[in-house]
Amino acid sequence: MDKLLKSQNNLFPSLYKEVEIKSLENRYPLKSGSDNEELFEDLSSTGLIHPIIVSYVGTRISTGHRRVHWAESKGYTHISAYHLTDPQQWNEVFKSTMDILPRNLSK
Repeated sequence: MDKLLKSQNNLFPSLYKEVEIKSLENRYPLKSGSDNEELFEDLSSTGLIHPIIVSYVGTRISTGHRRVHWAESKGYTHISAYHLTDPQQWNEVFKSTMDILPRNLSK
């Protein structure tokens, strides 16, 4: 059964997709550290605020690697994403989402 980690905000409805986690490319290994713990505690209590960003090159994760790790560890099969189609969209979406993130989560 599919289990979706749905974001609370959707600033770009035309770019919004629900993507299968196992289909995502260039997934980096999770590095240990307190930044992870803080983000994971926030995800546990608040949920996913904004979708991850999937690059215009295939299904590569541009931002949201740690959120994907957390979702997968909690049994989610799908996650909210902005799936971009060109570099201009990437610049617009990335800047918009970075401008509204709390400082401690935008590192």
